[in-house]
Amino acid sequence: MRKTKWKIGDTLIQVFPNRAYLLSGILVLFILGVIWTFMAKGSPSLQASLAQGYIFVVIVAGFFFANAVTAFVFDANAKTVTQKWAGILTLKTIAFDEIAAIDPVTGTNGLTYAIFKKSNRHGKGIRISSYYKGFEDKTAIHFEAELLPALHHMIFGNQPAATANPVHVPISSFEFYKEEGEIYHMKQNKIFTAVLMVLCLAWWYYAFTTPGYAPGKSPAREFIAVWFPLVLALVFAFILTNSWQFDKQRRVIVSKSLGGLTKKEIPFDDFIRYNIVRKSTNLIYTGTEVKLMFNTPNGKYREFALRTFMNTNKIQRFLDETDEIMGVKR
Repeated sequence: MRKTKWKIGDTLIQVFPNRAYLLSGILVLFILGVIWTFMAKGSPSLQASLAQGYIFVVIVAGFFFANAVTAFVFDANAKTVTQKWAGILTLKTIAFDEIAAIDPVTGTNGLTYAIFKKSNRHGKGIRISSYYKGFEDKTAIHFEAELLPALHHMIFGNQPAATANPVHVPISSFEFYKEEGEIYHMKQNKIFTAVLMVLCLAWWYYAFTTPGYAPGKSPAREFIAVWFPLVLALVFAFILTNSWQFDKQRRVIVSKSLGGLTKKEIPFDDFIRYNIVRKSTNLIYTGTEVKLMFNTPNGKYREFALRTFMNTNKIQRFLDETDEIMGVKR
């Protein structure tokens, strides 16, 4: 039930990303129905509204069932994709010409696939799949192997060659990197991090020098009140000393931390792809992180968090500049 379902036709492709809601609807119908039954039996005053209670239960479960059959309909003739809630009500329609890509998205809930519009290539996107554990998930592999090629052929397959393979224009002015010969230093705005570090140090100094700041003499209480801000300050100091350098001559990425005490070098040739992660905390958007994915000698891959953006419209320019430096052609 948790798998994404789809139907592929000659001119129509239907995708059902919310099949997990079917099981949720059944559980809601059963649990709420049982609860209401026992409530009504134990209260004569509720007997008069017994039918209304069951109607309410059916309506609540119905919303889950409606989400379960919500579909994205890709129409080759109309050249549009339409989201139909409950398979009937049109929520939105997007022209194929507005679509930039259908890409995987990783986050706190796992891996999904989403439609991204040209107007905001790396924004929130429109989810068209269920949640998978990761790229190695068998159902995700099946999604990529069967559905994605069909969608790509329908949406992008008939584009003119000039559109599909635009002429590469070298970037001469960099917004996110500082050029020093063959070395490109990634610019990082660390003012906010520095302010947080100073505030934490001030908090720690005040707590450390103020008698009775941590009353009760409890070790846990003393740590949270006095030493925890110092720990935070050290974390922010570590972030401030991180730096990234792209060496075009040696074709390596150099990651430094602790003012250069620790250093990692990653060859350009090991680069696989970018991983764009949209992060949230308690359902509140906290930024979109750009990660670099590289091959390792053991055949697996590793990721390095490169930069976090709040304004997703700037991400494509950052990727283009990074591609230019590494000589990546996409």
